[in-house]
Amino acid sequence: MTDTIAYAVEGNVARITLDDGKLNTMSPGFFAALGAALDRAEREKPGAVVIAGRAILAFACDLRYAADGPFRLQLNEVAIGMALPTWAMVIAETAVPPRWQTEAFLHARAYSPADALARSLVTGVVPPDRLLDEAASAAARLGALHQAAYATSKTRLRAMAVEWALARLEPEMAGRPSRA
Repeated sequence: MTDTIAYAVEGNVARITLDDGKLNTMSPGFFAALGAALDRAEREKPGAVVIAGRAILAFACDLRYAADGPFRLQLNEVAIGMALPTWAMVIAETAVPPRWQTEAFLHARAYSPADALARSLVTGVVPPDRLLDEAASAAARLGALHQAAYATSKTRLRAMAVEWALARLEPEMAGRPSRA
């Protein structure tokens, strides 16, 4: 992949690990490398994929685990002067309960693992040395489900929101206001 994105398979679980240091920026190169890792997983057809790193990508996952410790889960765009893109909000809406969306999206609240669990932003909090094993175990349980039925149901669940976000992607990337 790249030195910031690693790919490995163990059993029926593919593991994509993202780490470019503290900034964790999402550049076109990052998305190309992530796309290549996801394409590889699709070709190899593991039962499930574990993605490690970044809040917005965690929110895109069906289950989310956090390491216990002095870590933070945050959508920090507004805090650093960036408008949160529509596509990111659509992804985050699938994971952040409506009650907490204002503080997560607009107030850029940084959540400790315990706070994230209390607000149902993560599925579980585990010791750091158990994080990837716990996520892989959960992914294996999802991988045991009927994959075609799961994929079709997930597509149907998210179809309207994805269509809405895609309609706004080009204007937002060009710096033009998108129509609500």
